Amino acid sequence: MDLIKYQEGLAPQIQTALAGFTAIEPKLKAGTFALPVKVETKEDRDALYKAASEAQKLVKSYADARLDLTRPIDDLKKAVMAHEKEQVAELETAISSAKALILAYDQEQERIRQAELARLEAERKAREEAERKERQRVEDLRRNFENWKLEQETKINRASIAELEALKEVTMPEFQELRFQAIQFAGNLLNVAAERLAYLREQARLQAEAEAAALANREEAARLAEMQRKQAEERAELEAEQRRIQEEARKAAEMQERLRAELAAAETERARREEEDRLRKELEDARIKGITQGVESFEITDLCLVPPHLLRIDLNIPELKKYLKDNETVPGLVLKFKNNITLR
Repeated sequence: MDLIKYQEGLAPQIQTALAGFTAIEPKLKAGTFALPVKVETKEDRDALYKAASEAQKLVKSYADARLDLTRPIDDLKKAVMAHEKEQVAELETAISSAKALILAYDQEQERIRQAELARLEAERKAREEAERKERQRVEDLRRNFENWKLEQETKINRASIAELEALKEVTMPEFQELRFQAIQFAGNLLNVAAERLAYLREQARLQAEAEAAALANREEAARLAEMQRKQAEERAELEAEQRRIQEEARKAAEMQERLRAELAAAETERARREEEDRLRKELEDARIKGITQGVESFEITDLCLVPPHLLRIDLNIPELKKYLKDNETVPGLVLKFKNNITLR
């Protein structure tokens, strides 16, 4: 397609459409109408409808002029896009083929990489499994070796003199890497067996001598045992007597302490009663002498107990003196007198 010739033929058409499009714009501005605040009559409604209809026609004519202008442009766009597709079709085909070849290569490389990773992982697992089995084999071997050593040591420790005398060699299983340690242990075990044999023989000799000495001294031992028994009985009787005396002394001490406490309590009670009698006498003497004239101060302890008629007046010492002429105390008050006596 010859785009230049197409463009040359299109230019006059676009210019004509553009002129028609811009020519309507003054009409749009002139067609603007004022909106009333509210439609109140049919005439107002018809006038507003007519103005809106005219404005709608202007809008439609402006839209038609816009389509006359844009349709050739849209046709040109379609032509340009078709031309572009025609021109790049061969290159796009080549690009797609190149991408496919590159993707196939990348996929093959990824497959090779994954296969190598899988091979390395398999080798690692096989190596770890072999190492684990080797460690297990060595551990089992060492455990069997230690069990065998313990078994041989137990046999030596439990063997009799006859069994130790008959022992000439130690039978060993096949311990592979630990064979040298096993041979060394077997040699040491024979030495231990010889030492234990000598020890058992010495113990047997000592036991025989002890039995002979025990047989010779049995009567002496029985006599000493009887003497010790009698001494133990006498010592027990003496200790029982001492405990009895100590218990009687403890009870006597407790009785003395209780008597002292009772005397002290009686003395305290006597002093308390004498003090109460003295205070009672002082109060009676003070009452007789006109204690109501000796009130020095007072303190309200319970306002609810104070006589109501005292609360309705100015509560003061003269009023209290008047009240005390007919009463011994004032409820709810603590009175202090000049002779330091306090009445509640």
